[in-house]
Amino acid sequence: MTSLTHLVLEESYVLGISVEPYRLQFSMDFVLAPEHPKYSPPMPGEVECYRRGTIRVFDFRVLTWRVSNVKPSTDAAGEIDYGCLDEMLVDGGLLTFRGDWGDIEVSEGRLAVLLDE
Repeated sequence: MTSLTHLVLEESYVLGISVEPYRLQFSMDFVLAPEHPKYSPPMPGEVECYRRGTIRVFDFRVLTWRVSNVKPSTDAAGEIDYGCLDEMLVDGGLLTFRGDWGDIEVSEGRLAVLLDE
């Protein structure tokens, strides 16, 4: 498990969002800052270091999702993304996630951030 430290969320792409009983998951294409321990120089043709991973919120009490009308985009490789994670706020027991896909508020959940190997 990793932390949010040295992840550039506003440049990271949301590849999918799933909600199950007591679990919210964002599938992500994270941008790593040069200070991140898993940072490596960008691949040819890219300007950032991207790593796949997830943001998960477990055991929450309430989840509210205000969905936007913005549809996902498809890149040249045919992969769908829902835009960037424009904002993530932590205010006491309330987590707020904002992006083109809408706003999600989660109360009293446990946050986990994982990078794929």
